[in-house]
Amino acid sequence: MISIPGELVITTRTGKYGNFNVAKLFTSIGEFSLKDNKLLDQYEAGKYEGSFVIKQIKSSSYSYGNRVVIECCAYIEDMDLVNSSKLDEADSEKIHVSEDPICQTESSEVQKVNTEHQHEETMATLDSDDSELFGILWPIGDQVKLDSTEDRLKIRSQKKRLIELGYHFDYKSQCWNKLPEQF
Repeated sequence: MISIPGELVITTRTGKYGNFNVAKLFTSIGEFSLKDNKLLDQYEAGKYEGSFVIKQIKSSSYSYGNRVVIECCAYIEDMDLVNSSKLDEADSEKIHVSEDPICQTESSEVQKVNTEHQHEETMATLDSDDSELFGILWPIGDQVKLDSTEDRLKIRSQKKRLIELGYHFDYKSQCWNKLPEQF
């Protein structure tokens, strides 16, 4: 593993299973697509500066439309973000169209996950069933950190429900915090 300073550029795309984030990491040793980082879906589109612990760098490929894309990917173990800024159009152009990471799994797995996701969305709209959506995190307090071992669709459902409940994501602590109620 190596720790290296860099800039993370995240943009939001819309896919078959809803909105998802794709990201590129720009460092002194190169630029990398980020893969297998489920928690990126919590972040807002933007540029984030910080230090990144890279556990692995390797090539990855996927097919999109009538082409095959081969990327140099970084797999992040941890990140310590210190600054953020809005995304401008030039930054958004740095990240090419990408397929939703959920679509890159086996089709039977996607069907299973999609069925669970539809069930979780229904659950998220029913206040009394939040305990099932959040599992061991329930009851959530004024601050909650989502479990990175959960599947992407569950994390997306949890994010949606947290926003509905009045939480805001703090990129520095990587936690969701309850906003004070306005009178």
